Amino acid sequence: MVGIFIVGVLHTHAQPYRTGLGIRAGGTTGIALKHNYERNMAVEGLLGFFRNGISVTGLLEIHAQAFDVKGLRWYYGPGAHIAFYNTGQRGNAWRDTGYRDQEAVGFGINGVAGIEYRLPDNVPIILSFEFKPFLEIDTSGSAAFSIDPGLGIKIFLN
Repeated sequence: MVGIFIVGVLHTHAQPYRTGLGIRAGGTTGIALKHNYERNMAVEGLLGFFRNGISVTGLLEIHAQAFDVKGLRWYYGPGAHIAFYNTGQRGNAWRDTGYRDQEAVGFGINGVAGIEYRLPDNVPIILSFEFKPFLEIDTSGSAAFSIDPGLGIKIFLN
């Protein structure tokens, strides 16, 4: 996060990107697609992979300028997900802390709070750091909570 801030102070550039495609690494690692449909609003989808399953997450994000640095933006907002778990494997400390004795489907509510930096116009890359906390209940009767931190890198498409 400090590195992103330092880079942000050193570079300036034009308006926010419209659509970005990339990866997220963390408690839920996966493929992310983000679309900014207004200057301060975005929707993001994440196809997540973790040790004992996969998830699909949708987020609505509100953006705001961070530290008066062009290209550096805070974002936060609500979301929801569905997760599909395999049997018998332990998850990691950031995503799933329980042991599954059966296959299960989890339904959860999410939040997101993070910061992102778009590199100068000639470099089509966005870097991000976020927390994506969630509360989930699954069909086996288990409940879980995680702060689900993550680092992201996206290439903006337009």
